[in-house]
Amino acid sequence: MTDQYNFVPNPVSGTTSYYIWYNLSIALANANNIIQYAPDVAKKYPEKATYCENQRAQALFLRAMCHFDLVRVFAQPYNYTTDASHLGVPVLTRTPGPNDNHSRNTVREVYNQILSDLKEATGILKRSYRNRLSLCFVAGRACHAVTCLSLYGRLATGLRLCSESYCQSAFGRW
Repeated sequence: MTDQYNFVPNPVSGTTSYYIWYNLSIALANANNIIQYAPDVAKKYPEKATYCENQRAQALFLRAMCHFDLVRVFAQPYNYTTDASHLGVPVLTRTPGPNDNHSRNTVREVYNQILSDLKEATGILKRSYRNRLSLCFVAGRACHAVTCLSLYGRLATGLRLCSESYCQSAFGRW
């Protein structure tokens, strides 16, 4: 039980921490592949460009959520150091190759990547009328990330942007 508490990965005994890392790394690799190759597919099949852009936005959201979950499980809280310079998890914006060895980024860098991915996903989804619910969901998750940061006194003013009125201000009443 101590191994699970300390997040010691062990594929033989199948500890929880192993499966968290394993499953999120698979999701992260798939999201990165979509993000990387969706523009090429859209160029090759212009009639599917909107679909590819939508899939890319969803993959950006998924990548942000994978990093968010990994940093919450495998790193100290944001306020562990005054400037969040303590080690977090690797920020993977490309699918690593079999011989790639990525070093850990700081918690600040991880959260910056999360917020960047959510902002980009929101910008893409905002352009599509059909994606109002998806955009509100992404905005809600962004609020959750900002709330986690603001709990530690970092982004308290950002919470106003993440109120329930976000969807109303972005789209009007629908």
